[in-house]
Amino acid sequence: MATTKKSLAEQALRIIQGGDVSDDSSIDIREIMLFVEQERDMLMKQTFMEYKKIGEHEITGDFLSTYNLSSENNQVILYHHPVNLPNGAGVFSVKSGQDFYIRMPSSNGMYNKAISKTPRKGYNLIGDTLTFTPTISDGVNFTVQLVVSSKSLGETDAFPIPADFESTIIRRAVELYTVMEAAVEDNQNDREENQ
Repeated sequence: MATTKKSLAEQALRIIQGGDVSDDSSIDIREIMLFVEQERDMLMKQTFMEYKKIGEHEITGDFLSTYNLSSENNQVILYHHPVNLPNGAGVFSVKSGQDFYIRMPSSNGMYNKAISKTPRKGYNLIGDTLTFTPTISDGVNFTVQLVVSSKSLGETDAFPIPADFESTIIRRAVELYTVMEAAVEDNQNDREENQ
């Protein structure tokens, strides 16, 4: 069974509550899912930046989602937004058949002009849309691998994350909400004592 942000949030909530998840919990599971989203993207960015420091610019495969998409009007619309990483690294690869497309520079400088005069094929990313250079025809099939922003994924969508990060996220959620629950209980006890 694939990991989802809802399954991670439920596991954290069960630990916080000491057993089963009940409807009368003071903690809303949607709040924990929001925390799970934020932690996953933060851990992924930290990993990317640590690799970048040692000259490695790859993304761990466990973060990647793969989509088969088709072009229309020289564009491919992605199902989800890629996470914002330096140099557009949120889009890991764009491939059609044996052809790999490279990310085109965002400026219209000399490098961009030089690439446009070579036989290399490239794409630009704006929002969730890939636009191609040179122009491609409709119906071209692409395989796109990207690091999807956690907010773009639904509660029960596959949540790409390395297995060791699952336990880190759950532990951090439990630590945070245990501290929060203890603070709420202290406030209630203080109010009762002052009455």
